[in-house]
Amino acid sequence: MFSGIAISRIQNAYEKLSSELLAQQNADGYWTGRLSDSALAAAVAVSALSVFRNAVRINFPGNDFIQQQTNTKNPLTENEFNQIESAVRQGVMYLVEHQNPDGGWGDTDKSVSNPSTTLLVKSALLLSDVYDSAEQSTGHGIAWNAAAKTAWHNTQVIGWSMDLLGKADCYLRDQGGIEFIKRTYGSDRSFAAPILTNAALAGLVPWREVPQLPFERAALPMSLYRFANLHVVSYALPALVAVGLVRFRRYKSNPLSALLRNAAVGKTLRLIEAMQPASGGYLEAVPLTAFTVMCLADCAGKEWTLEHPVIINGLRFLLNTVRENGAWAIDTNLATWLTSQSISALTLKEPDSVLSDTVNSGTASALRFLLAEGNQHTKRHPFTGAAPGGWGWTHLSGAVPDADDTAAALSALSAINAEKHIEAAAAGIRWLLQLRNRNGGIPTFCRGWGVLPFDQSSTDITANTLRAFQKWLPLLQKQTGYAALIRKMKAAQNSMLSFLYKKQRLDGSWLPLWFGNQFESNGENAVYGTAKVLAALAETAPLKHSAVQKGIAFLLQRQNQDGGWGTYRENFSPQRQFRSQVRRPAAAYQSNLSTIEETAVVIEALAAFAESPETAAALQKGLEYLLDKIEKDKHTQPAPIGLYFSTLWYYEKLYPLIFSAAALKRIVKTNR
Repeated sequence: MFSGIAISRIQNAYEKLSSELLAQQNADGYWTGRLSDSALAAAVAVSALSVFRNAVRINFPGNDFIQQQTNTKNPLTENEFNQIESAVRQGVMYLVEHQNPDGGWGDTDKSVSNPSTTLLVKSALLLSDVYDSAEQSTGHGIAWNAAAKTAWHNTQVIGWSMDLLGKADCYLRDQGGIEFIKRTYGSDRSFAAPILTNAALAGLVPWREVPQLPFERAALPMSLYRFANLHVVSYALPALVAVGLVRFRRYKSNPLSALLRNAAVGKTLRLIEAMQPASGGYLEAVPLTAFTVMCLADCAGKEWTLEHPVIINGLRFLLNTVRENGAWAIDTNLATWLTSQSISALTLKEPDSVLSDTVNSGTASALRFLLAEGNQHTKRHPFTGAAPGGWGWTHLSGAVPDADDTAAALSALSAINAEKHIEAAAAGIRWLLQLRNRNGGIPTFCRGWGVLPFDQSSTDITANTLRAFQKWLPLLQKQTGYAALIRKMKAAQNSMLSFLYKKQRLDGSWLPLWFGNQFESNGENAVYGTAKVLAALAETAPLKHSAVQKGIAFLLQRQNQDGGWGTYRENFSPQRQFRSQVRRPAAAYQSNLSTIEETAVVIEALAAFAESPETAAALQKGLEYLLDKIEKDKHTQPAPIGLYFSTLWYYEKLYPLIFSAAALKRIVKTNR
């Protein structure tokens, strides 16, 4: 198919990737990967620990909080309290060392600065007590207090400019400050309200600028949430309650609202306590947990105290997830998601491969992990009310079943000994069927929950679900007793196809929900989204369909001169950043416009359309780019293309390996 590229070269590269991917599998048979360090997560965690510690100092002079705890179930130990102080200092060290030259901070160490993270970092530094705000002499800088300055000199971590916060101030003013944050998030207060609350706790924002979240509506039955206009997405209920409570306590309400909210305090606190998982981390997410902890700790008093289980368990989660360098990731791990995708990328039946036995052993143990108790959810979930049958992104207790991870798990289960997993697969398929929205698309967590992006149908999740159904249809047809389920799946496929056709943009592209590109307008990643939809349409739609052809044309037009895909060179503008207008020299990024991840997903998608001379030529050029990176060991550096909740950027070290292996597997299969 590709003149000049021997199939043996592709197979060798695939075996190299497979070997490297298997080497990352842990002793228990699954992949945990490593999410990027996050300045945003570190900032919010430092703020939460600092607010709690400061509240203890105020309310328990002499540090006798440990002795006076009456919560005998799970009291905070003296060692844990000491760990809080250590984690705060380590976290501040990490933040100080990762300020960008423009004065701001980005979500990861590979991210451009943005006002949200910068404001959160500044808030954390002030709340940490490393600085003495009383000695601030200008609006551009802030002085060290003597004790902190001595301590930091003694630990030899001082080596940075004393006007760190002054630079941050200049950056924030240049970006428009809190008005930029309000404009960015609009009606979605899931993240804007917590950011502004954190800043208000640090004295940077007046409380009148913090929107009052209607936490009292969380006392309604969960079935009514979709009608209650909560201003937050479905997964943010703990923040809705905690942020709403602290704003209510800190800023006066009208008497009628105050009466209603006071009556709802007890019930809403019991609700989020019941939602808190065994790990203490809501959704295993550091930002969501930290926002909840800091707000409840700040306004603890007669109705709840500093030893409330939500606070103590949340603190423990933060202490258990801090990294050796003082940073936190946005989430504990994506183990189920990574394991599902690894299985799918590795299951190329090559009997002559020297890796075949190793691959079989590795994928067998990974399948056991996916099917283990607690991974596929078997009970209605207390957080979102989701029915049994779905998978979350991790096996840990804070995960919530969602459509993308369920679709990925189904695809993995179809790859090996599928007949043994029929019942588990059928449960997952039924779960996805009941999640489908009226427009035919698939949302992330809850059907018809709300109008905010993370509750709406999305193209990438719908495409992945479409592929999972297509893999299972022929397998179910060989079994008895699944005729009704098969009919529902086929009807759902038609509605999903209709949804995808309607969501195609005029230029032929589709936009995804969970992946982005920080150098494109509004952080959008049309390359990734289009590739994912085309990969699904290649298996379920006529190849000559106009939507397919327009999608292919878009990807061919967006290929870079080096053969890869990523930021399109003609569109590249470091002045046009999502949540930022960072001015950095374009030359700093010109060599990094293409990424391994984006190139790989495009190759996997276009492999089905290689009969076209134009597509074959683009594929060959893309393969040359990818193979060259693999052969020169330049394929292991991840790019921050992942979007987490509320569009927080992240990268994952296994994505380049998994995406590249999946792409080369598709090429090898196509060339048989």
